[in-house]
Amino acid sequence: MYDDAMLEQIRFYLRQNQSRYTIDALRARLVADGAPADAVERCIAELNASPYYGPAPGVAPTEPGQKWGVGKFFLVLALGVLVNVGVVAAATFASFALETGWAFGGVCLLAAAAEVYVAIVYAKKNSAVTAGLLVAIAVTPVIVVLLLIGVCFAAIYSMNGRIAG
Repeated sequence: MYDDAMLEQIRFYLRQNQSRYTIDALRARLVADGAPADAVERCIAELNASPYYGPAPGVAPTEPGQKWGVGKFFLVLALGVLVNVGVVAAATFASFALETGWAFGGVCLLAAAAEVYVAIVYAKKNSAVTAGLLVAIAVTPVIVVLLLIGVCFAAIYSMNGRIAG
């Protein structure tokens, strides 16, 4: 409908001056200088989407924070599970050293609370980080059980099947 170069000039003028002048003053100046009124309205709507009217036609709504990143999600998931497995191992050693099961539960509960806190802090900044952390919390028990089963099979295999011998 309008030349892209003209629309970009209007956008540039609005971005450059919106901190010094009101939108109404900028609109009046652009129209007085010969810019089509509906092109000016379109650019104003693009740059200042109204919560009442929504974004301008043809403009994708902006999302708060950063976009989802599949790579970032899996990286946070892998690091979260790795840290959680380390915490479980440390909690196990602390439980044996202190000779009480409360140490295991306390350390694991404290670590889970810290991870949930970090997930809440990142909730608005980046949803991939939040989702990765929350999935890591859910997946860690499964990973720990699989690791323990693997250790049991490795121990049985290293004994060459001699259990009662």
